[in-house]
Amino acid sequence: MKKILLILLVLIIVAGGVWYFTKDKPIACTEEAKLCSDGTAVGRTGENCEFAECPDEINFSKTGNLIKNNPGLEKDVWYLSYEEPGKPGLLMKLKFAEESICGPEESEFIKCSEFMKSTDLISRRVKITGIILTEDTVALSSLIVLRENFIE
Repeated sequence: MKKILLILLVLIIVAGGVWYFTKDKPIACTEEAKLCSDGTAVGRTGENCEFAECPDEINFSKTGNLIKNNPGLEKDVWYLSYEEPGKPGLLMKLKFAEESICGPEESEFIKCSEFMKSTDLISRRVKITGIILTEDTVALSSLIVLRENFIE
């Protein structure tokens, strides 16, 4: 009987030691990578091994009309006028970057800096994707002129 109690005591001490020395060890996540829209990759992290957030992930995608030089708006700045259910008409200032791409629906895209000069886009119906910078400004990723009103 004493032998059984001694064996149980040793097992309890060993199990307690294993638990104590392994409880704060970091979790090893798999070495997968998620490709982000900007071309960078992020790995898994944290207690649940979830993918880290992508930097500058696209978080704005709306269809509306392009406007520029309207009364009360900043001069020579492009805006998207769009609607959401239950809200009045909304405006989002468009900030173009060197890598912003533009083009008509179902066609090749080019840098917006070239496209915007060569095409009359005021009041055109477009789909915009980008990254919200402030509550009224979006960094443009792509601008698609919808086929319904594009004149080549």
